[in-house]
Amino acid sequence: SYVGDFAVIKDSILGRHVEIRSSKEKPTRIEGSVIADDVSVGEGSELINVKVNPHKKISPMSRLYNVYLE
Repeated sequence: SYVGDFAVIKDSILGRHVEIRSSKEKPTRIEGSVIADDVSVGEGSELINVKVNPHKKISPMSRLYNVYLE
């Protein structure tokens, strides 16, 4: 798994081979979420109370709240 610098992850579960892209200019924030195996999250994204099934790609600068991505 890879978690970029400046990523903020709170009260969340990350699966295996997860990639969280983040930078100082575009920090990523994940709170209260479950990110399954082989998921990629683009930089600058915000995922709050989100469940992501395996093998998904979240585009950079995404804003996801209270959703389940099958």
